[in-house]
Amino acid sequence: MVTVLLTKHLLPLINKSAAADIVFINGTTALRGNMRPINEAFSSAKAAQSLFAERLRHRLRTNGVRVLTIYPPDFANTSPLEPSQWNFRRNSFADLTLTARNVFECIRFALLQDRICAVDEIILSNNNGRDFGN
Repeated sequence: MVTVLLTKHLLPLINKSAAADIVFINGTTALRGNMRPINEAFSSAKAAQSLFAERLRHRLRTNGVRVLTIYPPDFANTSPLEPSQWNFRRNSFADLTLTARNVFECIRFALLQDRICAVDEIILSNNNGRDFGN
């Protein structure tokens, strides 16, 4: 609910901007087919947030506002203030947790595209087939 209220109150400023982007960080619990044992109310709230972003994207696209929703699975919250954590690159599947940097780099990629290009959604996985209960 906080996401919806904050966005609602910021919309007048967003609409005045020449090049606005709205980024929602949701979670894979919002996606159909995700059968991880998660609280149903939490999962439903995340699905509602996805629908809110979808409708907002449709409504604001004629204003030039891009709306991106990214769906990361659980990830390690590495700090950009700790270069050893932030710059660490994984080279094996031994540690299957994504990091905050992985999420950041995907958002950065989407936002650096020309304004004519809108990346609507990014679904991340740990590339191990377990994100959706498989």
